[in-house]
Amino acid sequence: MKRIKLNQVNRRVRKLYHSAKPACCQRHSNNSEPKFTDIQATTIYLYGLNIGFTTKRSIYNFASKYLKKYCEYLPSYKQFCVRINKLAPFFAELCNAELKTNPKISTAHLIDSVPIVVAKGSRSNKAKAVSELCDKGYCSSQKMWYYGVKIHILAEERPHSVPIPREILITKASEHDLSAGKKMLENADSIEIFADKAYIDDDWGYDLQLRFVEVNTQFKERGKNQLPLDDGELAWNAMVSSRRQAIEVLFSKISRLTGIQNASFVRSPNALLAFLWARLTLLAFSYS
Repeated sequence: MKRIKLNQVNRRVRKLYHSAKPACCQRHSNNSEPKFTDIQATTIYLYGLNIGFTTKRSIYNFASKYLKKYCEYLPSYKQFCVRINKLAPFFAELCNAELKTNPKISTAHLIDSVPIVVAKGSRSNKAKAVSELCDKGYCSSQKMWYYGVKIHILAEERPHSVPIPREILITKASEHDLSAGKKMLENADSIEIFADKAYIDDDWGYDLQLRFVEVNTQFKERGKNQLPLDDGELAWNAMVSSRRQAIEVLFSKISRLTGIQNASFVRSPNALLAFLWARLTLLAFSYS
């Protein structure tokens, strides 16, 4: 992962904090000027993730030992966790703001989803943690039933580089990619999208064409009593598959940099959202 200095993280957080929505942070609450600030909490958490710590406990222990000059009034571990969880909406805003700083260079986009596992295997049938956000779903690419959420990403294709996310949506695991895609593209215009067969919907495709949005998917294999795909259709499928490989590289990068796909220790909605959006913020940092 690209290492970012503490003062650089602090500067990025501070830049957005005072213009963020009031609900994202504590500056409009009765405790608007705590000694340990939201900026410090956000900075410490992101910096800890960036240098390789994966849990709040390990980040807290590092901060209490090595970052005393930066956070003289570091609270108890329990209060630190409460503060980080409450800042989940701010992490989301910070992530989206960072991604928007990158200029658009292409109209070609890729769309897909990746599973975030809270429980899998036999445990997925009994899991009830974070039921407000999670449920049971099936990941066909990994041939896996799991309990958790999905992260849906619409990413801009970039030549010879990893795509950059432009829209991110978090849904329950059972939500179909098509319904999530409709939400993400409701305001899209004048772009070309490469997607898998889950996004095939003729009526929706027609509506998108009215906004100059073209969704390119592979042709479905035909039944045994129908004509097989011809050479042109097979060539088209190969082209779409080749273009879509880039978003698989993006998901691999997210998992490798952040360990985001394993959320088995998360036990509350705010904790899960903070876990996800903080790591997606690190991804956004990696593009600049």
